Amino acid sequence: MTAPFRRAVFFIAGFDPNGAQYLYWLFRRELGKDNAVHGRTTAVSRLSTDADGLPGWRVETADGTRPVVIDYTVLSPRQVVLGNYYVRDVFSLIAAYAQALFAFVRTGGLWLLRRSHAPAAIIILYVILAVPGFFWIGTTLAHWPMLLLPESVGDPWRLLGRLAGGLVFLQAVYLFERVIWLYFFVSALRMMTLQAEGRAHALDRMVAEWVRVVAARQAREHYDEVLIVGHSIGSIQGIEMAEKLIHDPAFAGRNRLSLLTIGSADGALSCQRNARRFHAATATVATAPDLVWVEYWAPSDAICRGWIDPIAFARIDLGGRVQRGPVMRKLDLHAMYPGLNLKRVPVNLVRQHFLYLCAADRKTDFSYFETICRAARLS
Repeated sequence: MTAPFRRAVFFIAGFDPNGAQYLYWLFRRELGKDNAVHGRTTAVSRLSTDADGLPGWRVETADGTRPVVIDYTVLSPRQVVLGNYYVRDVFSLIAAYAQALFAFVRTGGLWLLRRSHAPAAIIILYVILAVPGFFWIGTTLAHWPMLLLPESVGDPWRLLGRLAGGLVFLQAVYLFERVIWLYFFVSALRMMTLQAEGRAHALDRMVAEWVRVVAARQAREHYDEVLIVGHSIGSIQGIEMAEKLIHDPAFAGRNRLSLLTIGSADGALSCQRNARRFHAATATVATAPDLVWVEYWAPSDAICRGWIDPIAFARIDLGGRVQRGPVMRKLDLHAMYPGLNLKRVPVNLVRQHFLYLCAADRKTDFSYFETICRAARLS
């Protein structure tokens, strides 16, 4: 009997409010659709928590005549992000916005973001204009009821009333967060500003713990491939983890590590000149001879970096080393979803951004599930 190909997939979720329960539901639903397209049979275990406290499940399938066993583990920064970096009130929003805007101007990040593709640039422009724009709308709305007050109130009190109106309107925007996404984007920019400054200590501890888990599990299980998948901002942690594993004495030299980044949203970090540690990690991963790194992107995805590879995007000096990755591959959404109205999808940022993890309507060059179910390393 042929020995099964054993793969450990460590999926790193992005900066989103969804937990492992949602990702498990999405995985099972889309895997079923993809099985029908590719004529594949799979068995998926229940969602469970392992000895390290990490949620995951096992997938058993076959690639031709060779069995494939996939231990799928979700590495979600959700609790760390919500507990340390997510802003929830108007004063935190304004402070985070000012901090991020100052950092992006000081480090030249705003100018480098011009290299992003148009949808991402529009999102950045929206965030820059939205906070002062919504505040101005609130002060304007508050102006009209202030006219009903007697003249004896005085201009200082009228001014305070208008400022209060701006603050109240900004806080009211939070109620429509899933539509406007303002607090979400400002929180993400604040977190990446802290990362560039080396002040995101909670994230650093989280990544270090994940690296320990991956190295220990590979030493115990001896997988044929350890595949790190970084989705959205999770690609940042994916790159950092790959760099640390390359230098980890317990893991280095095994030639089993692969990195898949999909819809990478690392541009808002790598565009900042002071993000030297992340630049160094990216350079190490991009030049590692025993690491396979592939990245998929979609032209209409407003959250991803786009077609420019991270080395060229941030103009990272490789010090004479040969760049080996990432291999940049564009998703043809027209071919994947013939019935999808792509003119409307970009408006729904979440749906667009999760298409990387969804099953296509027909066979194309990309299938997330075909990638992890194949009995061969990422290529």
